[in-house]
Amino acid sequence: MNNDHTIWVADDDRSIRWVLEKSFEAEHWQVRSFSTGAELLSALATQQPNVVVSDVKMPGMNGIEATREIRKKHPDIKILVLTTYDDDEWVFDAIRAG
Repeated sequence: MNNDHTIWVADDDRSIRWVLEKSFEAEHWQVRSFSTGAELLSALATQQPNVVVSDVKMPGMNGIEATREIRKKHPDIKILVLTTYDDDEWVFDAIRAG
């Protein structure tokens, strides 16, 4: 799963994951999805995508914590963090995480 078009999606909302999966697949990306940040990090032990799209708030390990861990171990992976929350602190935490 290492090519120029791999994207992993992490979101605890199944319907959001489904919409993102279908959208990226329509653009010919190889997509893999996860419901938690911990699942995402576990998968990074054996494979790495080009891009990660992560929800900010997930149970257990949230997207900001996952971003920090990804940055430490895989600094070349590009990360997009999604949120529907109107809380500036979450946005600033995500930016600070990388």
